[in-house]
Amino acid sequence: MSSMIQITPLTHFNEWLAAQKISLAFTTYQTNRLFLIGLKPDGRLSVFDREFDRPMGLFATPESLVMSTCYQIWQFDNLCREEVGDYLGYDKLYVPRIGYTTGDINTHDLIVDKSQNWVFVNTQFSCLATRDRDYSFRPIWQPPFISSLAAEDRCHLNGLAMVDGEPAYVTACSQTDIPAGWRSHRSGGGCIIDIRSNEIICSGLTMPHSPRFYQNKLWVLNSGTGELGYVENGQFQAIAFCPGFVRGLAFHNNYAIVGLSKPRHENFQGLTLSDRLSAQQQQPQCGLMVVDLNTGNIVQSLIFEEVVKELFDIAVLPGVRQPRALGFQTDEIERLVTFPGSSIISIRPGIHQPPETSVKVSESLVPAVIGTEKLETAAAAFDRGRDLQKQRKLEEAAAYFQEAISLDRNYIPAYNNLGNLLQLQGKIPEAIALLQRAIEINPNQAATRCNLASAYLLQGNIAAAKAGYEETLRLDPNFYLAYLNLGKLHASRQETTIAEGYLREALRLKPDNTEVRTALESLTSGKPTLLNPPRQPEETRYPVKYQAVYNLTADNISAYDAFTFPSLQKRWQTQIKRGEIVGISATISHQMVGMAIAEILPESQNPPSLYASIISCYVVPHHRHQNIGTTLIGNLEKELIKVGCQRVEISYKSSELTAVALEPLLKKRGWLPPQTTFLLAQTTTKKIAEAPWLHKYPLPDSFTVFPWSELTAQERQAILQQGEYPNPLNPFSDESRIEPLNSLGLCHNGEVIGWTIAHRVAPNTIRYSSLFVRKKYQKLGRGISLLAASIKLQIDSEIENCTFSVAADNEPMLSFLNRHLRPYLTGIGSSRIAVKLLQKSLGFTKASNS
Repeated sequence: MSSMIQITPLTHFNEWLAAQKISLAFTTYQTNRLFLIGLKPDGRLSVFDREFDRPMGLFATPESLVMSTCYQIWQFDNLCREEVGDYLGYDKLYVPRIGYTTGDINTHDLIVDKSQNWVFVNTQFSCLATRDRDYSFRPIWQPPFISSLAAEDRCHLNGLAMVDGEPAYVTACSQTDIPAGWRSHRSGGGCIIDIRSNEIICSGLTMPHSPRFYQNKLWVLNSGTGELGYVENGQFQAIAFCPGFVRGLAFHNNYAIVGLSKPRHENFQGLTLSDRLSAQQQQPQCGLMVVDLNTGNIVQSLIFEEVVKELFDIAVLPGVRQPRALGFQTDEIERLVTFPGSSIISIRPGIHQPPETSVKVSESLVPAVIGTEKLETAAAAFDRGRDLQKQRKLEEAAAYFQEAISLDRNYIPAYNNLGNLLQLQGKIPEAIALLQRAIEINPNQAATRCNLASAYLLQGNIAAAKAGYEETLRLDPNFYLAYLNLGKLHASRQETTIAEGYLREALRLKPDNTEVRTALESLTSGKPTLLNPPRQPEETRYPVKYQAVYNLTADNISAYDAFTFPSLQKRWQTQIKRGEIVGISATISHQMVGMAIAEILPESQNPPSLYASIISCYVVPHHRHQNIGTTLIGNLEKELIKVGCQRVEISYKSSELTAVALEPLLKKRGWLPPQTTFLLAQTTTKKIAEAPWLHKYPLPDSFTVFPWSELTAQERQAILQQGEYPNPLNPFSDESRIEPLNSLGLCHNGEVIGWTIAHRVAPNTIRYSSLFVRKKYQKLGRGISLLAASIKLQIDSEIENCTFSVAADNEPMLSFLNRHLRPYLTGIGSSRIAVKLLQKSLGFTKASNS
C-alpha cells in the first residue's frame, strides 16, 4: 500500500481493552479493510488489517466472524482453538472458510440467527434476505411501504437488530417507494420498523443506522445528528453526542463502542450534524468512541488521523487478546494448512511471511510545537531540548526530544529525558512504552532501566519496579537512586533489614542527599517510609494551575468522576443533590491531576445562613505529596467564602490513608480536630447469615412487622408528636435514600413502637442506619427481632454487602455490636467529621496560606 494509516488511541485505551478483556473488529469499505484491534504481550496496541473488496456488515460469534463484501459474504473461522494453540503469538486466527456469492446487492448489516442462518440487509432491493442454494438471495421480509423488489435502493434499508436470536428491528432512511427516494428525505425521514408486527415504532430520525437490542433496550445511532440513544415509548432518547457520522455499534458490559465517519465531501450538507459541529467549533472525526452507558460520557477513543475516513460496522471479541486474520492479498492463505489431529498449525516450507501491516499507531507522544526549529542532528535537537527544560519550557523541550528521536532512533538520552517529562505530565503508559523501546535499542543502559522502573512505580506495578531497580544495579552498582527506591520498596513491606542495607548504600554514594537521610531516619525510628518515586528537580516540574469549575450538576459532574473520591457517579445513584456544587480543578500541562468539590447547603438556623460539605478531594497518585491537595482545599475555601458560607465540613471514613493524608492536610489548613461520629461495621450477607441470633427471637403474635414504605400519614404524625426517639435515630431524616427492601416498622397492638431504617449507599451495599424501639420494649429484645427480620430480607436479595452505623455515644448499640455483630464482621471502621469556620457575622477568620 502506498499510504500509511495512522491511529491515535486516547491515553489509557490500552488499559481499558485489557480491563475489559476484549479485542475489537471493524470494517471500512472506504479503504477496503477489516481491522482487528488487540494488545501485544507487552501491553502495546496490536493493530492488524487485511484487504477485502468493500467490507461492510460484520457479525461475531465465539469462534467465527461473518462479513459482507462487495458481492460476497464470508465466514471466517478461528483456527487457534485450545488443541491447536496460538499462531505466531496471536490467540485468534480468523481464516476465510465459507464464501457465498450474492452479486452486488449492497449488503449492509447482517446477523447469524439462533438457527445459524445468515440474515442480511439487502439494501439495493429494500428487503431482508438469507442464503439460497439456487439464487443470489432469498427475500424473507420487506417494509410494508415497499411495493415490489427492484434494484433501486428505494428507502435505504440498512440496519438490523435481533432479539432472542431472531431478526426483530430494522432501520431505514425514509419510507419512500421510488428509486433512491430516500435521498430527498435524509433529514427527519428515518424510521425504525418492528419486522414482527410490520409497525413503525419510531420515526423522525435522520439517517438512522446500527439498531441493537441490549440490556432490554433498543439502541440506535441517529447518524445525521451524531447521537447514540435508545427508543422509549416511540421516541428517540439521546444519551451521547459524537463528533462524526455515527455508524457501527457494539456493546460490552456497560459500554457502547460507536463508529464515527468523516463526511465524504466538505460538509454534512442538510444534516443537523453539520450545524452542531459548527456551533461547537468541532471538526468531524473518524474512529471509535467508547461511551459509558450510565453517564453518556465518552471515556475512550481510537482516532484515524489520515487515509481512513469512514467506518461501517463494529464487533466485540470477548476474551480475545490479540487477533489476526488471513486475507487474499498475500500467499499466507495458500501456504497455511491444517488437518485433523495436528497439535499445531502447519505451514508448508518456503512460506514468505506477509508484509507487516501498514498501520502505524501514533508514536508521537507529545504535541507538535508550532515553530519548532528543524535541526540537522539528534544531538543538536537534544541539547536545545535540555536548554528549554532548564528554562522550564517543558512542552517545547519535549517536542525537541521527540525531534531528536525522529532524527536518530538510537539516541538514548532523548528517550530518557522525554520519558521523564511524560511521567511528569501523568502520561505513564506512554512513558513506559517509550522507555521500553529505548531498552530494546540498548538493553545495557542503567539510566533507562531506572527511569522505566520509576514509571512502573508510578503505575503501581511494584513487582516490575523492583525488578527494574535490581537490573539497574546489575548494570551500574553505583546507581544511588536504585538503592534508594529499593530501600523504600522493602521498607513498605516491613523488610527492615533489607531496606536498611539498600538505604545505607544510597547514603554511602550520596552522603549529603536529604531524601536518602530522611528515608533512613524514618526507617530506623519506626516511622512509615513513603513509597514514592524520586521527585524531579524543581526546575523540571510543570506548573500546577488551579481553576474554579462552575455550573456543576449531578449529571455533568460525572464527566469528572475519574477525579473524584469517593466516586460521585455512585453517590448520585443513591443520593439526591441538595444544593449548589462548586469545584476547584488542578491541571498540569492542560491535563487534570486533581479536583476538590463541595456542596453548598442551608443551615437550619435563624437567620438563615450557608455552610458547605466537601464531598470529594482527589489527586491522581503520581502527583501526590506535592502540596496539590492542600492547595485545592485552600482554593475551595476561598470560593466558599465568596458565596457566603460561614463554615465548611467534611465527613469521611477513617482509614490509614485518611490518617496519613487527609487529616494532616486539614490540620495544616487550620481545621478543628476531627471527631468520631459513628462506628461503621462491614460484612456480607453470606457472612452475617451465619449468625444464630437471626433465628432465636421470634416475635409474639401481638407484635407485627410491616414495610416502612406503608407507614400512614396518621402514624407518621403520631411518631413526630410523641418524639421519644433521640435525633440521630430520627426515621424521617435522609428519606430520599431509604431502602424500601428492608426498612421496617414494628407495631404492638396496632401502635408503631419502633423501626429499623436502612439506606442504599451503593448499588450493592445497604447501610443499617437507625434501630429504635420504645423504652419499655427494649429489654424484651424486640429490637434484635426487628433487625433480624430486616437482615433476613437482604440475605434473600442479590444485594451482597451491608454496613451497620452505630453512633459513637450510643452505649446500648455499641454493646450489641460487640456481643452480636463482631464475630460476623469483615471489618470495622469509623465515620469522622472535621469542621472549619470560614467567617463570622461580619469578619473573616484568618486562614493559613495554601
